[in-house]
Amino acid sequence: MSIPCFRKALDSRRLRLHPGRLASVQSTARKRQERQIVRSLLNLRDLLPWFGPWVLCPSGRPVSDRTIECDLKFLIAVFNWAAKSRDEAGRLLLGSNPLKGLKTPTAKNPVRVVLLEEEYHALVRVSRKMDWRFHVALVLAHETGHRIGAIRKLRWTDIDLEGGVVRWRAEHEKTGYEHTTPVTAEVLDALEEARRENPGNGDAPVLPASTDASRCAGRSLVRYWWNRAEKLAGLEPQRGRGWHSLRRKFASDLMDQPLKVLCELGGWKTAKTVLQCYQRADEDRLRKALASRRNGALDPV
Repeated sequence: MSIPCFRKALDSRRLRLHPGRLASVQSTARKRQERQIVRSLLNLRDLLPWFGPWVLCPSGRPVSDRTIECDLKFLIAVFNWAAKSRDEAGRLLLGSNPLKGLKTPTAKNPVRVVLLEEEYHALVRVSRKMDWRFHVALVLAHETGHRIGAIRKLRWTDIDLEGGVVRWRAEHEKTGYEHTTPVTAEVLDALEEARRENPGNGDAPVLPASTDASRCAGRSLVRYWWNRAEKLAGLEPQRGRGWHSLRRKFASDLMDQPLKVLCELGGWKTAKTVLQCYQRADEDRLRKALASRRNGALDPV
């Protein structure tokens, strides 16, 4: 019942309530009304024709259910915090979370492409035609399994060429997990090439921006490199095949390793994420598993 209807009912029936009780009932009605309004407004699929560019990707397609889910979870977390926090006068910032109980959309079949080995080698062959920075970024993404956002923000103070290790700063990791990992010979060769191409002071970026060598390469630049390299390599466009497909490839290539080791190498905080979102067993691996089971079975007595 809305507040105006509630007041009308009181007047028509000549109800008399204690002022405190009346305020409590009105507050409850107001909260219910606010919750209904917010829930109806947050049905984003119905609002697509109205809001147009505000809920569309740069490509012009509607945003995915996964994007809406993440944004709504963040908004719900903010409302939960506001419903428990108070201002200087001791009043709650928000009476209650209007989105409590809201069911967020989920992607039933999310697109999680794993870059194939032959696709990676095709990109490597054309990488230096693009830019030496793209070649270095490509090798680091393949060999370390880290996100391109963390890779492009690496600085030489994070690199120990003699020890063969890289430090991944917490502020550049999505999970906020700072860690250090050993790297392969391929990574060291790529870093040596980067040092020759861009000699600088200790805090200089490994992958500098085009216009300012003191700044790291931007997100749009590395996305441009990838899209251009796909065309040069003759790869057919495929939705979901981007920098992150290398991270999935890393997790799948090391599927036989203990999960704890894999998580430490790739910077995952929990194994659950690796199992749900990153690892994918191909047909060859599945056949080998079946064959090993048959070979290891005991002969019948």
